[in-house]
Amino acid sequence: MERDSGSRIEYEVFLSFRGSDSRQTFTDCLYEGMKGAGIRVFRDNDELRVGQKIKEELPRAIKNSRIYMPILSTNYASSKWCLTELATMVEMASKSNGTKEILPIYLDVNSDDVKLKTPLYRDVFVQHETNSGADQVKAWRDALLGVEEIKRLNLKNYRGYGELIKVIIQEVLVKLNAKYRLNMFSFLENVREISRRSDSLVHLQKQLLSSIIDLRFSSDTFIHDVDQGIDMIKKALCDKKMLIVLDDVDEKDQLEKLVGKSYWFEDGSRVIITTRNTSIVTDQMETLELDPPPNRPGGSSLSGVSTDKASWEETLKKLQKVPPKKVQETLMISYEGLEPTQRKVFLDIACFFIKENKKYPIFMWSDREYYPHDAIRVLLRSLIKIGDENKFSMHDQVRDLGRHIVYEENCRFPGKRSRMAKKLRVLDLRSCNCMRSTPDLSNFASLEILILAWRSKLATIDRSIINLQNLSTLNMEGCKSLQELSEEVGSLKSLTELIMPKHSLLCKLPETIGNWQSLSSLSIKWNERISRLPHSIGVLAKNQAFVYRRLQRDQGASAITRGIRIAD
Repeated sequence: MERDSGSRIEYEVFLSFRGSDSRQTFTDCLYEGMKGAGIRVFRDNDELRVGQKIKEELPRAIKNSRIYMPILSTNYASSKWCLTELATMVEMASKSNGTKEILPIYLDVNSDDVKLKTPLYRDVFVQHETNSGADQVKAWRDALLGVEEIKRLNLKNYRGYGELIKVIIQEVLVKLNAKYRLNMFSFLENVREISRRSDSLVHLQKQLLSSIIDLRFSSDTFIHDVDQGIDMIKKALCDKKMLIVLDDVDEKDQLEKLVGKSYWFEDGSRVIITTRNTSIVTDQMETLELDPPPNRPGGSSLSGVSTDKASWEETLKKLQKVPPKKVQETLMISYEGLEPTQRKVFLDIACFFIKENKKYPIFMWSDREYYPHDAIRVLLRSLIKIGDENKFSMHDQVRDLGRHIVYEENCRFPGKRSRMAKKLRVLDLRSCNCMRSTPDLSNFASLEILILAWRSKLATIDRSIINLQNLSTLNMEGCKSLQELSEEVGSLKSLTELIMPKHSLLCKLPETIGNWQSLSSLSIKWNERISRLPHSIGVLAKNQAFVYRRLQRDQGASAITRGIRIAD
């Protein structure tokens, strides 16, 4: 808890939040950002909620704060402390004659949740009605509904934490009539990743300058090389109080070319960096404030650590022993904070499902009772992202961590590693655009769904498919270059669904298709080149499998297909 030494405590912002949801992620980043902007912020510590001290401190802190900022998250309403804070804030603001106000932040909730129209908060209030007095619950409900009537900032309307925090700080400074404190704010994201590009430092310099000065022309007109960029940044910074956040810095050169020396800045400026590489912190950076936010893979590895002091000190000691270049060992701390099933989902994504749609692996994880929706929710906080078309993505350092963990399971015998021997049930090869033949599938004996759809160059299916005796679905839709189905394909006894390509080069079906005794349907309506059916098709007829297309001028077809539904 932040306190003055005097008898009166004064804060400009009071943060109300559910610690388990956001203390070490969004709230920590927001708190440090506002501190860097010179804003006096109250943020309570969980350990103070034991005993009577909090009953004295909280009302006094709320009373002596100017702006109340409830951060509404998934579990906010399940906390009686949070609801008590909220009710007190609403009461104080209503009696302040406009001297106090509330700025709600919707982190991962929407208006219907806050209005108790969805189970998220509504179900929690049912429990509160059982465990708390009716008057108290009514006060909590009225406070929550009152907040919904106030102008708010919602994370879903912004690109991420960085952009939302920037807007919040600007909003607070306006409300405090304190813009003079910081002239500008700049946030450079993914510095390490961008630095891989050609002319990367020049690009970052342009981005920084664009947030400092109003360029009338394209920044290309002004910056032609790094040295010119340095000169422009020095001139732009010299008379401004700045808050600059550099995210995921990994080289000293990046710092020297972007924020240089302390004399570049006016007194009162702040530079916050996040980094994996502690070796860049030297005596020459004594005026730079190293404060990595913990919710990003490149930020603090203290994410997920208990809030008690001993745990933090223990983790800090652990990090200090990690050599700067051994990033994997540092990231392992985030991995160790996951539950067992969450670890399995994380390793699966790292090894198999980057740039793949989440739909199919979720089926597999649900079957194995990994509780994928909960696991994905946790992993989305820092380890994975879901982008366009619902495809998984992952920072390359995090991906390498996952694959390194699997590698360490058995360095000598790859076949004994969990992600080689695991029971993969869905394999989607639609992203393999140049594939002319399927790969060796011998190691995927538990596969149940194989998707080859729209691989227009696929001509043959590898004979190793005979090992997939649990395969129930084979999707070959759009494989127009397919020339044959091998006898091994006909040996898939568990096949229930076969989706054939239309207008392919396929001329015949394998003689072994009588083994498809579980098949529910077989359509060759659009396979004009197939003129005869194998004799074993009669076995399918007894099992009510259907073939759709009349085979013209085939005298033997009627006898073979007797009992099979045929469509013109």
